[in-house]
Amino acid sequence: MQKIFCCFFFSIAFLVADNIEMLKNKIKKEYEVFYKNHKIEIHTITLGLSQSSQINEVQIKKVVLDSRDFLAQGKLKIIFLYKNKEYAHFVEYYIDATLKAIFAKNEIKKSQDISTENIRLKPIELSRILSPIINPKDVNHVGAKIFIPKETLITQNLIESKILIRKNDTFLAVYKEGNMQIQLTLIAREDGAKNAIIEALNPETKKVLRVRILTNNMGEVL
Repeated sequence: MQKIFCCFFFSIAFLVADNIEMLKNKIKKEYEVFYKNHKIEIHTITLGLSQSSQINEVQIKKVVLDSRDFLAQGKLKIIFLYKNKEYAHFVEYYIDATLKAIFAKNEIKKSQDISTENIRLKPIELSRILSPIINPKDVNHVGAKIFIPKETLITQNLIESKILIRKNDTFLAVYKEGNMQIQLTLIAREDGAKNAIIEALNPETKKVLRVRILTNNMGEVL
């Protein structure tokens, strides 16, 4: 079996030029879709294959990106036919590209909203991105998970859901019982993002209630 696998590895190194271009186009389209809001410009794509086109013994059936982080380096999973049998092989690739990424314009405190006021878009080489970055569409909808220094590239591991109700905020909460529904004015005892369950104080009864956060300044008593 090992000998057969080695034979397939050798054969795949002789993909015809059309196959090579097809693989590059697959990568290009996937990255352009993923980074469509980052204005990515792909300069070159290099495959971990020989560019020789002496023979064409491999019929490619399916190509899947095995790397879901969309960094500069990744792998392709290629499903192919060889002598009427189906096999899979992984091929590494490298992308030389530039795109616009989100940086902290100012220092951003923990739990502070990430908004258009404290970020800016800057061009960056894809090779400098080591972990997934936030999408421009996330701005104004997320907050800082930890303190983010000025000029820091904002990545997914630095953000969390936006805090909709903060500790000591006064907000409205719906209380339902049968067909009855009333609104209560409560005081949050902790921060809460959308769908989070927090404790809140009813200032009239002094009771502590469990509340699910629905929207800004609105919750539902559980």
